[in-house]
Amino acid sequence: MMANGKKKTALTLLIIFLLADALLIALVIQRYTAKVSAPAEPEVVPALKPVQAEPDQPKFLTGAHMTFLPIAFSGSEGHVEILNNSSLFIEDGKQKTLHITGEIANFTSGTISHVSINAVLYPSNGTNAVATIHGSPLMPAIAPGQKACFHLYLQSPARYERYVLSIPGFQSGGEAAPALDLANISAGFDKSSRAYVLSGQALAGDETSLANLRIVATLYDAEGKVVGCEQSSAVFDSANPAEPGVFRISFASRAARSAREYKLDVSIK
Repeated sequence: MMANGKKKTALTLLIIFLLADALLIALVIQRYTAKVSAPAEPEVVPALKPVQAEPDQPKFLTGAHMTFLPIAFSGSEGHVEILNNSSLFIEDGKQKTLHITGEIANFTSGTISHVSINAVLYPSNGTNAVATIHGSPLMPAIAPGQKACFHLYLQSPARYERYVLSIPGFQSGGEAAPALDLANISAGFDKSSRAYVLSGQALAGDETSLANLRIVATLYDAEGKVVGCEQSSAVFDSANPAEPGVFRISFASRAARSAREYKLDVSIK
């Protein structure tokens, strides 16, 4: 009889143990389901400030503005150089894209155009490139002493350890951007598109050509590195050319997460 009692006790404990396991599994499933179905909270992106130009800023950039990278051209009249740059992976669904952003500085005495940029990706254990990305600054013409941002990207690149940027070539001359005032600038996170948006108005002068007019936005982090480079057309009402044009520039929220300042430039495509 004692043996039967021990068997009943063991059976009872086994049943209790199985019920406890079942309850624990149900709670885990319920918590996971609630977490998946809960709406995603928007990312907190800090407010951006416009880049403030120094009152005594020289026409030509000085060494204090420079970050060392290979010089593409040098001579008695100056050079063209790649300044600060950064890279970021952004996932969209199952697709992962590498983004490389930075700036080109024109240290020459004249306007340059048709600037080409290459980014060569190398593995950690070799010198044979795994990929090459080609691109150009978003501003087709860069005036003396001016900086123009670039944005290179490649979908699902092979594994790499480092990249090297270079400027294979450029041309002298180019059409300068028109005189244009920008007003009513706003910067903030747009929940509907889940993107960080810079928007505003472009005020054109009487003699300004509005054809192919674009606004270029550059984002900088706290250390002055470029973390975003995008552009948008300025939309004007042809029936009311005196009315301000409207532009809207979107950045992926992850790209703008570390941004602290922005710069807006006008260009002609």
